Amino acid sequence: MLAWRNKSNSFDLDGVMECSTSASKIKILRKDKLGNNVAVLDADLMNKKFVIVENDKQIFSN
Repeated sequence: MLAWRNKSNSFDLDGVMECSTSASKIKILRKDKLGNNVAVLDADLMNKKFVIVENDKQIFSN
C-alpha cells in the first residue's frame, strides 16, 4: 500500500484530505490540488472490512 501511496497523484503535497467517522466507520478522502485525482478509504471497523478506490478504480480491499 505504501508503494502505491507514494506513486499516487491523489497524495499531492498541495492536495486536500477530508475525514469523516461514525461509531464504526472511517472514510478518508485524498485529492490533488486541482481535484483531478481522488483516493478514498472506506473502512468498516465492526466488520473488519475496507476498500480503497482511486479515480473510480478499486485499488485494495479485504
